Amino acid sequence: MNYIKKLCKATGIFLLKFAVVIVINVIVFITTMRVGIYGNLQEKLVTSVMVTMNHQYLAKLVATDSRIALVMANNKVEQTSDVTDKSVINIDANRSSNENTQNPINSKGSVDLVDIQGTNYKGHMFIISNPKRVRLAVSENLGSSGTKLNDLIKKENGIGGVNAGGFTDTGGHGNGGEPTGIIIKDGKVVWRDTTESNYNIIGFDKNGILLLGNYTINQIKKLNIVDAVSFGPYLIVNDKPTKIIGDGGWGYNPRTVIGQRSDGTVLLLVIDGRQPTYSIGATIRDIQNIMISYGAVNAANLDGGSSTVMYYKDKLINKPCSPYGQRPLPDAWIITGDTASAQFN
Repeated sequence: MNYIKKLCKATGIFLLKFAVVIVINVIVFITTMRVGIYGNLQEKLVTSVMVTMNHQYLAKLVATDSRIALVMANNKVEQTSDVTDKSVINIDANRSSNENTQNPINSKGSVDLVDIQGTNYKGHMFIISNPKRVRLAVSENLGSSGTKLNDLIKKENGIGGVNAGGFTDTGGHGNGGEPTGIIIKDGKVVWRDTTESNYNIIGFDKNGILLLGNYTINQIKKLNIVDAVSFGPYLIVNDKPTKIIGDGGWGYNPRTVIGQRSDGTVLLLVIDGRQPTYSIGATIRDIQNIMISYGAVNAANLDGGSSTVMYYKDKLINKPCSPYGQRPLPDAWIITGDTASAQFN
């Protein structure tokens, strides 16, 4: 019975990819006949697949190599050398005792879950008033396999969370075992790519301030970073939006984003995608605009695509696009169940 189920799933995936190829070839024919809206569609298709690990070949079905290069040059995020200025964040040390005691989740720090919707996407956002409730959970099997989000949440005695850093994708559906960049957990470097000398940091210091920046190992140690992963691009640094050319060059895809307001409130955003009848996905510009509208002064893109996932109170909140369901992850940002368990030493 299990063999039959696996065969049916594999057949379904093959037929889906075959259908995608047929549709793309029709689009190729159309784009040779006309420009304008169809040229735009070609551009969106190219940027959407070029950021994936396993489907970049699809771009060559709709465009030549030179056209792909031109499209990517006209749609990109300009890298910033700015790093988080801690003075931009002012966290009230007495926040936990001043918050609404009627909050149904925890009287020591509110957590809100709101729906997010745009023209081409649907998603959800956690709004966590106390940043010290956000901690990093890490798989126990780094280097070999990852752990699913719901299990990472249980490991940290959390109430919710989202996926975090990236990992090397192998065999068509990554097992989350080999992270990219660096992982810092409880102040210790538990994983790093030794071929790199500098790392893009997305993490929290001991005061709950979200830090963004490119640092060496020695610089990281001096910053008192408690938890961190690597990914990008950065969307907002010190209340200054990163410059985006075109749509950013990442196309329409599922997204996971982390941000922080000036009062320390943490924003965790997921956007579903690759599901035409439900949610196509968001561009980098889309998620930058969302984070600006919710008051983020620092924000960064996390791993997205098939990895994008959100859980809350033992319930899968979003709709992952992977046919295999939620993926194993190397790490995840977890919302702890109470403020006491989130105090940094």
